[in-house]
Amino acid sequence: MNELELLRKKIDEIDERVCALLLARFEAVKEIGAIKKEKGLPILNEAREEAVFAKVRGKAEREEEKAALAEIYKTIMGEAKKLER
Repeated sequence: MNELELLRKKIDEIDERVCALLLARFEAVKEIGAIKKEKGLPILNEAREEAVFAKVRGKAEREEEKAALAEIYKTIMGEAKKLER
């Protein structure tokens, strides 16, 4: 295998783990949604969202990576809110 094929294989393996982790996150989100519904709590918790964004941005050093992570998490959290309902 050449270097490009090896790197693509590495990305494929990472994608497998990312998908498994996202699916696990979605299951937790559904459970949270059920609890919120039971307790009459709103789906949106702005303070929690901001805390998640801050934590995620803190994982990267470069500004472009911080921005990319924030965009990815906007999508993840948007989809999570749909699942909570």
